[in-house]
Amino acid sequence: MSRGKFEGYKVSFKIGSYNTYVYMKPEYYEQWKFKRDSRIKDVLVEEVEIRLSYFLKGLDKQ
Repeated sequence: MSRGKFEGYKVSFKIGSYNTYVYMKPEYYEQWKFKRDSRIKDVLVEEVEIRLSYFLKGLDKQ
């Protein structure tokens, strides 16, 4: 992870009626793709580079 940035994968899939988005570091994704629940189908994987502040938006309003 570069200073101030997340570099990894955005993994998208559907669980029931919910769309799920999980951000994973490459080493976690490599493990997850072989050990995930077999009911998880139609997985979309995108390489991303995101500023860490993206994950912290709105926390000061709680």
